[in-house]
Amino acid sequence: MILEYHRTLIRIVTATHQINGFLKEIEIMATPEEMWQCQTVNCGYIYNPDKGDKKGKIPKGTKFDDLPDDWKCPICGATRKCFRPLAGPGSSNDIKCVPLDTNSNK
Repeated sequence: MILEYHRTLIRIVTATHQINGFLKEIEIMATPEEMWQCQTVNCGYIYNPDKGDKKGKIPKGTKFDDLPDDWKCPICGATRKCFRPLAGPGSSNDIKCVPLDTNSNK
């Protein structure tokens, strides 16, 4: 009987830790104001600071404003000027960007 009580108690404590861990994870998720979307035609890549950019060797937790000046979209190669925030100030600015011609033989 005591052994079953301890097993139940362990299950409750484990579940509580899992729930608390989930809540902590939610609290640190990036907001739409912190995420930036590429405005290049047919791209739409969203830079999420929670994920960083593996291709560009940008670690998780790096804010868009802290990206290097020479950072480019990992999908289409657009510069930072072709990005706008998903929400907040600057999110409704009309940005015109064209895809970079990566297949040029010039």
